[in-house]
Parts: sequence; C-alpha cells; structure tokens
Amino acid sequence: MNNKENIISAIAQKTDVKVQEIIAKAQNEAKILIENAESAVQKEIAEFQSKAKDAEQDTISRRITVATLDGKKYLLAQKRQIIDSVYLQVKNDVENLPLDQYKKFLAKLISENAEKGESVAVNKKDGNVVTQSFLAGFKLDLHKADDVDIDGGAILYGDGYEKDLSLTSLVDAIRQETEIEVCDVLFGETK
Repeated sequence: MNNKENIISAIAQKTDVKVQEIIAKAQNEAKILIENAESAVQKEIAEFQSKAKDAEQDTISRRITVATLDGKKYLLAQKRQIIDSVYLQVKNDVENLPLDQYKKFLAKLISENAEKGESVAVNKKDGNVVTQSFLAGFKLDLHKADDVDIDGGAILYGDGYEKDLSLTSLVDAIRQETEIEVCDVLFGETK
C-alpha cells in the first residue's frame, strides 16, 4: 500500500471510531431521553390517577353530603307535616265541639274581645248560634253583621278596623306561641 492509501485508511479508521463514538453517545442520549420520557409519563399517569381518585372521593363525599341534606330536608318536611296536622286537629276539634260547648266558646271569644258598638260576623253555620238576641246578652250594643266565609270563630268590625277572631287566625296565633313546646313534646327537640 502506498502512502496515500495508508492515509486514507487511517482517516477511515479514525472516522469509523469517531462515528462509533457518536453513535454510542447518541444511543446513550436516546436511552436517557426515553427513560426520562417514560418516567415523566409514569409520573403523569400517577398524578392523573391520584387526581382521579381525589375527584372520585370528592364526588362520593358530595353525594353523601347531598344525600344527608336531602334526608334532613325530608325529615324536616315530615316533622312539619306532623306539626301542621296537630294544629289542624286543634282547629277541627274546636269546630266539632258539641253545640253547647261551641256556644260557650263563641261567647267567651266575643266577651273577651268585643267593644261597645262593634258588629259581629260569623260563618253561615254559626249564624244560628250568634243571633242578635245572643249578642244582646253581652250588653255592649253589638250588632249582627252579614255572614262571612270563615271556618269558625268570629270577625269583629268597628269604625275603620276589624278583629280577625276566626279559628284559623286563633290557631295560627296559638301556633306562634306554642310551636317550640309542641316540637319538644313530639320530637324531644326544638325546631
């Protein structure tokens, strides 16, 4: 071999060595990049799974909270219905008193609330009880007014005012004063 070929051969060998070094370095860098990418992907997967688990727990927690609140609302509605029925029963019991007791109830209601010269209105059914002669017994110059659409009790009219003594108004007033006590008796708690 001549000199020229030796030089070319030496350059080729050096080039081959250099190429092999570059290839090895590139393969090593590629391996590191792949490992880093795989590690990053695994980290992202773990974070996603953790977030998904957290989101799932949050969803479960929210559903439990909503179900608990719905249960409390339902329980409160049931208690409210029971309380309503208690006061409705009170009103019905008064409406259905025997005639002599109901007449005493109306007499007491009028005597405790009527003032001189007022007009007294009752429902059509009670019109047979509260007559002009019944009102004359109070010695307050009371006048029988036209029948009104109430469930029982009376409405007293004066000059520019009225006093609503209907059973509904009376029971509502009693409810305002006694509802907490009724809750305690029925449920052992205040509402």
